[in-house]
Amino acid sequence: MRKAFFLLPLLLLAMFSFAQQKTITGVVTNKADKTPLSGVTVRSKTKTAVTNKAGEYSIAAGAGETLVFSFVGMKPVNVKITSDTQNPSVEMEAGIVEGEQVVVVGYTSQRKKDLTGAVAVVDLAPVKNNTSGNTMQALQGRVAGLYIEKDGSPNGSNGRILIRGANTLGNTDPLYIIDGVPTTRPEVFQNIPAASIASVQVLKDASAESIYGSRASNGVIIVTTKNGGNTDGKVNFQLNSSVSSQSEKSMRFKMLNSLDRGKALWQASVNDQQNPTDGYGEIYGFDWNNDYNNPVLNSVTVKPLVGGDPNTPAGNTDWQNVMYKTGFVTNNNLTVSAGNKNS
Repeated sequence: MRKAFFLLPLLLLAMFSFAQQKTITGVVTNKADKTPLSGVTVRSKTKTAVTNKAGEYSIAAGAGETLVFSFVGMKPVNVKITSDTQNPSVEMEAGIVEGEQVVVVGYTSQRKKDLTGAVAVVDLAPVKNNTSGNTMQALQGRVAGLYIEKDGSPNGSNGRILIRGANTLGNTDPLYIIDGVPTTRPEVFQNIPAASIASVQVLKDASAESIYGSRASNGVIIVTTKNGGNTDGKVNFQLNSSVSSQSEKSMRFKMLNSLDRGKALWQASVNDQQNPTDGYGEIYGFDWNNDYNNPVLNSVTVKPLVGGDPNTPAGNTDWQNVMYKTGFVTNNNLTVSAGNKNS
């Protein structure tokens, strides 16, 4: 009986707290253009919700709690819930979150917000999963002003990088600084596995010449590779393997067969008021009414031998099927690393 006497107030208190909870609904929009934001995380003391495509949310919260609205690239917003709060709508502002990023700029490193030159830092996360096997091709479209010139081969082994286009009449290759070693040969950068690269920075403007001299007139690409790290004497193996297929079927031309070609040649001859047998009688037989003013073609036959020569049979070959095949590209990369606190 005594235990029940003490549990009764606690039960009443829990029921009272639960009764204070109410459902809060509203809309989250972008303050700049008033468009709804989907995927915004809304958190109360005990609940979490996410806005839908229309920016709407619904969450249970009680008076005195604070709703926290967070979204990537936006400043977080806090809304205090009171007994009078009904359906609060929230506007979020864009926020800068990468001001402390460190960039390598030659002999030293600087915070990104302190830079005065045009420097681009490449996000390597998508590059590591690229199936082309070529780190250079994986940079296409990831740096403004950087263009990858391809040679047409499946793996682009003879491609090169152009920064700000072809800005000189001679060599337009940028300067590559790979772990402090300079080179202008693009194949050196291409042959580095993406999994072995720690960071890539692109110096695009003329200020790079103050560090590297005239060789930097076409831009500079600074590559830093990973070291072994402290593995406590253990050897780490990493194997990346990918297979991709390449086909040109979607870009093929729709070609005529031998009979359709004969009809086209007959129509061209008739349009020119010429007898089609005179021009193409060695390979085709034309059955028509011989009326140039109102021509009617009954049939076209393909002669088995061109001009009756047994060494020259007529053909009906689709050379696109003969010459083009589906290409398969495989990429296998094995990385072995080991190290300790001293080496």
